Amino acid sequence: MAGTRFRSGQLAALRAVAGLRRVRLAELVEVRESTVGQWERGAASPSAGKVPRLAHALGVPPLQLYEVPPGAPSFRALRLTAGLTLMDLVTRSGVCYATCNRLDRGRGTAPEPRSLAALAAALGLPAGSVTQALVRSKADPEV
Repeated sequence: MAGTRFRSGQLAALRAVAGLRRVRLAELVEVRESTVGQWERGAASPSAGKVPRLAHALGVPPLQLYEVPPGAPSFRALRLTAGLTLMDLVTRSGVCYATCNRLDRGRGTAPEPRSLAALAAALGLPAGSVTQALVRSKADPEV
């Protein structure tokens, strides 16, 4: 699913545009400078919890850090850019792990309205945006 691949090749350019040295970006995101280097080389990707901080430090929307078709993020991309791990989503939404995992992978059926509303609230998004992301995820599921 292209909607969840981190854009490591653009990170150095975004950092330069933001006027940040690697060491300063590392300080802002609370990681080691070598970690930022790994992200820039594509040797590693930031954890979900670091994505909002990274985007804020760079002055870009979190979705810009991922290969996402314009206006068409997957459910997983929404989760990652909200800075949530799968367990964070489970905890915040109250939706069971198995359901969240299936939805994150683009599998299974649409959740019940109550679960959809809880997921949307956990992601800080309207239910309609989450529904659209789930449809896109199902059309291009994770392997």
